[in-house]
Amino acid sequence: GNQRPSKQADRNTVLSFVRMLERQNLLPCVIFILSKARINELAEGLNALDLTINKEKGLIREFITKCVGRLRGSDRDLPQIVFLKELMIRGIAVHHSGVLPLMKEVTEMLFEKGLIKLLLAT
Repeated sequence: GNQRPSKQADRNTVLSFVRMLERQNLLPCVIFILSKARINELAEGLNALDLTINKEKGLIREFITKCVGRLRGSDRDLPQIVFLKELMIRGIAVHHSGVLPLMKEVTEMLFEKGLIKLLLAT
């Protein structure tokens, strides 16, 4: 049949692929997945993956804080912003139609600077 691999299988495949690319100094990379839901599931399952060094973490944190600072107080703590900031600090980002426009822009700029090592996108 046309059964979809389990979330665990998806995650393990992506983890081993990204770790191989990292060993060969081939990051950053973009992985295209045609489902927003699968991207979000995968991103949530990559909590053990950390692709940035401390200096990069500082630069990412500073950049996001500056960009998100333009939002109104309570908007800065929206669950998506908190989640994406945590991901980005580890060099991972998601980009699809469900992502807030500000965070898509942040993702694009950090990717251009080479600070996002793994981008999951539709």
